[in-house]
Amino acid sequence: MEELIRFLRTRRSVREYQNKDIEDKIIFEIIKSAMYAPSAHNKQPWEFFIVKNREKLNEIAKNHPYAKMLKKAPLCIVVLANTKKQPDSGYFSQDLSAATMNILLASWAYGIGSCWIGVYPKNERIEIVRNVLKIPEGFVPFSIVSLGYPKENPQTVERFDKKRIHTDIW
Repeated sequence: MEELIRFLRTRRSVREYQNKDIEDKIIFEIIKSAMYAPSAHNKQPWEFFIVKNREKLNEIAKNHPYAKMLKKAPLCIVVLANTKKQPDSGYFSQDLSAATMNILLASWAYGIGSCWIGVYPKNERIEIVRNVLKIPEGFVPFSIVSLGYPKENPQTVERFDKKRIHTDIW
């Protein structure tokens, strides 16, 4: 149990990557883990777009204000909402957040660095991803996760602040 807690507390966003490919087998295991996320009414409204094409990665990085790390990432996973499975954006945003977090955690378990790049609900970011990847109607780009072996290990930072806990037991 202590190992799991340490694992959860040491995961960090990684924006600098080694020039090293990630095996397809590992990528699929990471996505498989994402599909085990909880979802409202078990609708599982997610789809995943793996992007390895350097031109597409660079195009997203050039146009999305917070995606510069894609210029050196060997790949990214775009998490898409399938609005036919879940038309309510309030629910799909929760479902896809859980799936995105599972990608981050599974990546870390394989020694792969990752960074969550927000897309939804910013229309200009949605359109950037939709246009570069030619995402059809009925699918909403929700998040991008850059992936790569870290250039260096990020330092653990203390984030616990008891003052942020509001309860009647203390």
